Amino acid sequence: MMDIGFNRDRISKRTNEYLNGIFEDELFTKLSQRILYLKKEKQNICLINQQILELKRFLLLKALVPSLEMYSPSIDNLWHESILFTKNYNEFCHKLKGDFIHHNPNLHSTVNIIGRYWFDWLYLFLFKPNQIGWKSWNGFMLQKLSESQIKASSYNLILEIKNTNLKGDQKYHLTEISKLLIEKLKDSNSEMSIN
Repeated sequence: MMDIGFNRDRISKRTNEYLNGIFEDELFTKLSQRILYLKKEKQNICLINQQILELKRFLLLKALVPSLEMYSPSIDNLWHESILFTKNYNEFCHKLKGDFIHHNPNLHSTVNIIGRYWFDWLYLFLFKPNQIGWKSWNGFMLQKLSESQIKASSYNLILEIKNTNLKGDQKYHLTEISKLLIEKLKDSNSEMSIN
């Protein structure tokens, strides 16, 4: 079992164990097998599993912030492949969020710098990045925002997180993370540090 890699001091043990259990889903086993099959060459299973870990992290963030955009072509390709397992993908989404996690293609010809800033902030706040994460997402916190952009966009992000419709048994665990994110966003509105 590959741990999702939460920053442990931020997430309760109960939520960490629960979400790690959800991410040990048949969907990701099938996805790993499919990628190995598609490559038709000897592929490093460890590398594939680390890339799948990045997809899992993205899907958790997407469950919390539905408007989140994809910023990695390689992880996006994995997402496309996972959706092909329609039944498994649907079941996984309902286990994670209680609802379907929709794939919205990126329609921008350039990077949405505000969206990318907040993706990086959320990712680094919740997860311990590894070498594959840095490579898959082409680094973190490369987008610079003005203080006024941070304040205005953090307010919108807080509203979106608050209004995200969480359902079912997992609601408790995702609500814990949502509250943690909102608290940190409010506390650091004037100084957007991750620590």
